[in-house]
Amino acid sequence: MSNRKAVLVIVRDFPPYFSSLGGVIRILKMCDFLRNSEIAVHVVAAAGLEISYFGYEDLVKRITIHYVPDVLQRYNNQRSTTFASTAEDAGVTRKIVQKIRNMILELSVPDLGIFFFRGLYKKSIQVIESHHIENVIVSSPPFSTQAIGWLLKRRMGERINLIVDYRDSWNTLSIFAKRWRTTRAFNRIMERHVLKAADHLLYQSPPVIRKIDKMFPGIVRNSQLVMNGYDPSMELAASGPAPANEMLTIGHFGAISDDPKSFRNPTPLLQAVVELDLPIRFEFYGAARLSSHWQHSLVNRFFLGGNLSHETALRQMAKCDVLMLIHSDPIGADEVIPAKIFEYMLAGRPILAAGPEGMESRRMVREKHLGYSIDILDRSDIKVVLKKILMHWRQGHLVQYDRGALTEFSRPLQYAKILPILR
Repeated sequence: MSNRKAVLVIVRDFPPYFSSLGGVIRILKMCDFLRNSEIAVHVVAAAGLEISYFGYEDLVKRITIHYVPDVLQRYNNQRSTTFASTAEDAGVTRKIVQKIRNMILELSVPDLGIFFFRGLYKKSIQVIESHHIENVIVSSPPFSTQAIGWLLKRRMGERINLIVDYRDSWNTLSIFAKRWRTTRAFNRIMERHVLKAADHLLYQSPPVIRKIDKMFPGIVRNSQLVMNGYDPSMELAASGPAPANEMLTIGHFGAISDDPKSFRNPTPLLQAVVELDLPIRFEFYGAARLSSHWQHSLVNRFFLGGNLSHETALRQMAKCDVLMLIHSDPIGADEVIPAKIFEYMLAGRPILAAGPEGMESRRMVREKHLGYSIDILDRSDIKVVLKKILMHWRQGHLVQYDRGALTEFSRPLQYAKILPILR
């Protein structure tokens, strides 16, 4: 048997079976980092309908991946590819269907994946035993995937080193927390079991661990902050001359929706531009579900660019004057540091962080002098800041920063924190 360290990474979402690069980039790059660190990496992931490799097909093929055909993944992939790029007012039938679906989701603890994880669990056992793997990293959301790690730990005990990776909080973030008292209680019980079984916890945002310690005092034994970070090897792809746009161009990359229940809803910003008739052009790249009336209201100040490969996206970021990130839900916004903020750093363009007061990425933007911050719940603040950015753009004085001063956020430095905890 080889003395080489080996790691099994268990995830539900992995290329090419996911609609957003932001939802898979952390684990994709983590696997590549570990592989380059002379560690044997195996991945167990759900297979559905192929969506995109985002330009990483060669990298994916260099990783040993054990795909498990999965009905839920196929359904999710189908839904993401058939959903129209514009979100119109739903009819009565659709509203009823949506209410039924919301009820099913509420009753599914922690999520629908709990009914479809057996295939991933069985495959994980097979891979661990066939390749004599001791280190198991389980990354979430969806948090039903964490049930796999918990069951593996119950079955194998100290034979495996269970590392739980939180890309988002489970019960302390409103996006994933349950609304009903009973389902909320079951959800918390499940998280408690997972955290108690874990040998190590990785988390991507500083407030996460504070909230876990408050909800489950003393349950986390070994925790490590591992932020998503940026990839310095892609700096060339992100570099480019200063843009010379006819209008101030604000780019957004990644999933976004103007559904009233969306936690990434740009409506207040778009409405402010309409009301003030500002020469600001919004460009959206990725999974954008935005109503067609914005095209009628903004005309050439509104553009939907669709999914791009990672390198193409970085080049497009460099063509924007300002790069925007949004989180519109005030509950749970404190820990929000989307992966795109690090890509924006790599592109070197000023960042516009729009979100509620107390949002972690807004704090980062202010303290690191990376750009501009907007309280998305304050219509007056939105208008004031947008006019300020427009003035700076006209004067040629948009915020600038030195990427060399942000090396603490480089992905290799962040991921290197994982190496000491591996057996």
